[in-house]
This record gives sequence, structure tokens and C-alpha cells, in this order.
Amino acid sequence: MLYGIAAAAAALFLAALLAGLPRAPALRSGLVERRRGRPVPLLGGVAAPLATVAVAVTGESAPC
Repeated sequence: MLYGIAAAAAALFLAALLAGLPRAPALRSGLVERRRGRPVPLLGGVAAPLATVAVAVTGESAPC
């Protein structure tokens, strides 16, 4: 049970870090949505699945 909580916390933390990385390339390439006159980058949603997969793969390969 503790492993599951740690894995979920790690995935959440990693997703938060990864969500900010594609911001600049999205703004430069024009992959944005205009909300209330302000550009909102659309590539940040990629971070959540990537973080989840990274934590799952790392957890499966960890020695017992």
C-alpha cells in the first residue's frame, strides 16, 4: 500500500515538473488556445501520461 502512495506521489510530482517544459515550444510554434485574450499552451497535457508511464516502468524494474 505504501508503494502505491509513493508511486502516485512521484507521478504527480513528475507531471507537475514536466508540464512546464513544453510551454515555451508551444508558445513559439503557435500551439495555443486563446482564452480571454491570453494564449494558453496546449502541450502540457502530454506530461501526465508520460509521468505515469515513467513511474510505472521504473516501479516494475525496481528490485524487490
